[in-house]
Amino acid sequence: MQLVEQPTDSDRYDNMLLYWNPRESAVSGSQWRFAYRMRWGSKVVSKERELARVVATRLGRADCAGEPREDSTTRFVIDFEDVTLNGSSDNLEFEGVLHASRGEIENLSASRVAGISFRRIMFDLTVSGPEPVDLRLHLEHDGAPQSETWLYQFQPQTVPWGVRP
Repeated sequence: MQLVEQPTDSDRYDNMLLYWNPRESAVSGSQWRFAYRMRWGSKVVSKERELARVVATRLGRADCAGEPREDSTTRFVIDFEDVTLNGSSDNLEFEGVLHASRGEIENLSASRVAGISFRRIMFDLTVSGPEPVDLRLHLEHDGAPQSETWLYQFQPQTVPWGVRP
């Protein structure tokens, strides 16, 4: 299998493709038979274990009362549905594991949202320049993933409070 990302000038175009590249070339007159199944939807079915899914992503200016911030700092809030993290207690300690391709991450926190069954990760990202930032985040407990991986490409030049070219 080979995964290809074709360049495009907009994220509205379907530019990802996956194709099979057989080890042996097709021979004229030969016949190959294939069978496959396609599934899609908002809920991924897993036979192994259920992981917490991302249900919301929010971002805004990272201003707090009494804490003025630079224009280049953005606050991210990511909510995961709480599947009681694989049947464990509501008091289970977990952490957000976050990686950024560039910039500085501050104030990373993980909490359970009272009254609704969400696990929430918050962090501030400070970047300079208009280049995109690739972000990856998942929940972990004792070194084991407890959620799907959230992927986000942040474009600093598109936010009204961000750095512009």
